[in-house]
Amino acid sequence: MTETDLQPNQFTIQPPPGSTSSQPLELRHLSHDLRGPLNSILGFSELLLDGVEGPLTDLQTEDIAAIRQSAKHLLQLITTVVDLSKLAADELRFDIADVSLPDVIQKSVAIIKRDSSVEIAVDMPNSIPMIRGDSDRIGQIILIVSHFLINHEKVKKMRLIVKPGEADVTLRMIASNLVMAAPKLNELFELTVQVDTQGHSKLSYGGVELPLAWQLAAYHQGRLWIESQEDSGTCFFLKLPLPVDSPAQK
Repeated sequence: MTETDLQPNQFTIQPPPGSTSSQPLELRHLSHDLRGPLNSILGFSELLLDGVEGPLTDLQTEDIAAIRQSAKHLLQLITTVVDLSKLAADELRFDIADVSLPDVIQKSVAIIKRDSSVEIAVDMPNSIPMIRGDSDRIGQIILIVSHFLINHEKVKKMRLIVKPGEADVTLRMIASNLVMAAPKLNELFELTVQVDTQGHSKLSYGGVELPLAWQLAAYHQGRLWIESQEDSGTCFFLKLPLPVDSPAQK
């Protein structure tokens, strides 16, 4: 048996042949292995809900739908944490190109409506300049904010407003009937874990998703923030800059 320098509870990645360097095992390295079983659960649950294996009782349908929803939520959490891990290692992929924000919004709204019963009104001008960025990542920000409002605050109605400026485009995601306390607003974009005296841990109010959305906005040289007032409700602002050579900046 060959001796190694490996310490107890230390896990490393097998380096390529000829390489003497090694790196610690991190969540991003297990992305495929974590997603695989969940995708199987989702696939089989959808087959059952579609009646492929035969008719279900109302109670069975309700239980399988709950299993499917929980699996989707866990898959979303895994994807988010893996993305955070890749961002920290500067390994997250971005496909930068000219992006039509209305197209991204329409695609995101379709996904939200498919997965929930929330009512969404979209207000945008006919002409919006192209922005520069990764359309999937910008859509990811919109979905993260929407899912936070729907899942955490049980929001039933949302309004999306797009306002182009001279140097940027701002998307406002509004829940007019929701007011959030100031202490909660202060920790939404901070990824922290609180541990009590018994060793139980709890994530900050924004979970892992909103800190990721904040970082994705910052990567695009943009900004994500929130305001909440009694008279206007809660609004997430996503500001994305126009390209330097954009006609709107000339």
